[in-house]
Amino acid sequence: MSMESRFTKELVKSLAERLHTKHFPEEFDFYYDSSSEAKGRRRGINPMSQEYVEKMDAKRRQLGVSKLGPGGKPQDHKSEELAGQWAMDLLAAHESALSRDLSLALFNEDPAGTMCKENDCDDEYDYIAASIIADPLRSGSFKASLKAALEHSFGEDIFVDPRIHDESIDIGERKRIANFDQASELGDKLINRVAIHYVKLFEKESERADEPKIKEILDEMGRVQSTRPGSRMGLWGADTQFKSFNNQLDSMNYLGVRPLRQYSPPPRGN
Repeated sequence: MSMESRFTKELVKSLAERLHTKHFPEEFDFYYDSSSEAKGRRRGINPMSQEYVEKMDAKRRQLGVSKLGPGGKPQDHKSEELAGQWAMDLLAAHESALSRDLSLALFNEDPAGTMCKENDCDDEYDYIAASIIADPLRSGSFKASLKAALEHSFGEDIFVDPRIHDESIDIGERKRIANFDQASELGDKLINRVAIHYVKLFEKESERADEPKIKEILDEMGRVQSTRPGSRMGLWGADTQFKSFNNQLDSMNYLGVRPLRQYSPPPRGN
């Protein structure tokens, strides 16, 4: 049930974006282009060194991701799809912990001002977190269910800034404060807190790639992924082998960096 919640879906998206940025930084090199380099990219000229381009192509090929185009830009969304796979696999393996993760994020933010941090009551928001994930009112979004759950427990004034009644503050500023969406800001903070936790968990899990058996499987997956079989039967055999490799990694509860689960042979000529 947790994997279907609005909270989890937003968390998957946030985590996938972070993993994508971290593991495919070559897709963002253009942010640092000079004006002449940017013009070159538009003409299909990659300003990065040939050694760098070849290194990135090899990495992407081993992960089942298309190499960058002539201008150094991604040609499809395979890398984002892969980061989404990593995020989904990791969170599905920790589904039973998601409510507690959200509760701890609420504990650290303490939006109701309960002094739970000062009193070390880290279970203060357990019930509310469970309610947000269950979303009995079918609120339609994580932020809506967050707002409903907190208002139900602490009253409708929880997201009302008392400064709106302070006449010493300019009326324009008070209107701005009144229109500020505190629930939305809190939702972003909670997602960020939990996503950062899982990024660290993913990187720690990826360190297991150096374990002999896991390294052997990943190296073999990279080899299979980098070589295009010459026949239809060869493609079928590579696909079957790839599924076996994934099953072996799953049996070892490995949740770090790995290629796309679906075997994707490199295009002809690569």
